[in-house]
Amino acid sequence: EAAREKALNMGATDFITKPFNSTDLLARATAHANYQRERKALAETTTIDALTGLGNQLYFNSRIKQELAFAARHGHSLSLVRADVDNFNKLFIKAGKEAADQVLAQVGKIVSDLIRKEDSAARIGLSQFAMLLPTADAAGAAIFANRLCRQVRDAVFEVKGHKVAVTLSVGVLCPDAHPGATPRSVIEEANLVLEAAQRAGGNCVVTDEELRKKDALPSQATPPPTSAPEGSMTVDQAIAFIEEGKSQVVAPHLPALRRKLAPLLKLLAAAAQKQ
Repeated sequence: EAAREKALNMGATDFITKPFNSTDLLARATAHANYQRERKALAETTTIDALTGLGNQLYFNSRIKQELAFAARHGHSLSLVRADVDNFNKLFIKAGKEAADQVLAQVGKIVSDLIRKEDSAARIGLSQFAMLLPTADAAGAAIFANRLCRQVRDAVFEVKGHKVAVTLSVGVLCPDAHPGATPRSVIEEANLVLEAAQRAGGNCVVTDEELRKKDALPSQATPPPTSAPEGSMTVDQAIAFIEEGKSQVVAPHLPALRRKLAPLLKLLAAAAQKQ
């Protein structure tokens, strides 16, 4: 019993005494395998970054899809701000994981305090953050980004009792949120803007507008044509076209849209019968 307690205190998650029993070993192994599968499944469904309290990559992927669809449907502005902690790898190697995590947690707190209730913020990489600002235009997003950059630069960060300077590279993208815009294309474009800020030496904000003036960023994708687009149309795209008075664009896709909506229509019909 003393050996079992010692092993558990040293970090062991289980303890098997001799002589080994094959049935017992198999049962223990199966239990541990099931635990690991459940743990992995939970990690794949959670949307919170445990270190910063912000959203994680899964959360961000969901939010950008929703915000793009909403902006396209209602004709609202949408801004995406990407930020990366400058020289984070050097800090990680020099100070260690625990100290580096403290820096990330503090940056996450600054981000959380800056965003509005309607905004979304996530940690989407080791030292990378993304913020979605619905209804924010280019000027408003630039103000937010510069405020974030300044507050991180002016904040007091302590690593192992010593103050360290922490700065951000920040990229601002105001995508053309038409029905044909995709999260992937928007994210790729935002990455280009962030990389421009990093190439500029960090501790700065670069906007897509600045890069377009220098022809350093491709022109924004044009909205879908008024003729019937090729491929499958989403329900959000169909609604956006109808609200724009372009029902003729949706007409060729009605059979496919009806199939997509069939489960929902069936559920609504069943609910109506119960009332």
